[in-house]
Amino acid sequence: MKRIKMKNNTTKFVWDGDNCVDKYTEFIEQYYYDSEEERMEHKKEMESNGWNDSGQVMEMVSGSLMPWAKNPPVHVWFGSYYKTIRE
Repeated sequence: MKRIKMKNNTTKFVWDGDNCVDKYTEFIEQYYYDSEEERMEHKKEMESNGWNDSGQVMEMVSGSLMPWAKNPPVHVWFGSYYKTIRE
């Protein structure tokens, strides 16, 4: 089952001196998945709705990468998608 990690949007303006010449909004949505198959299915759905995949497929959610650490890293299937809408 996919779980939403984060949704974020940011409106940005492009200025030329005192004049605003462009305005656009960047949207980001990030998800955790239980399997690679679930991620790939959701990726197809997101891309068909105009989202771009960042390419990152796994994320470390706990633990440590240090070889001497007592708690090994725990990774989950991950997807980060973004799109830009010009106004």
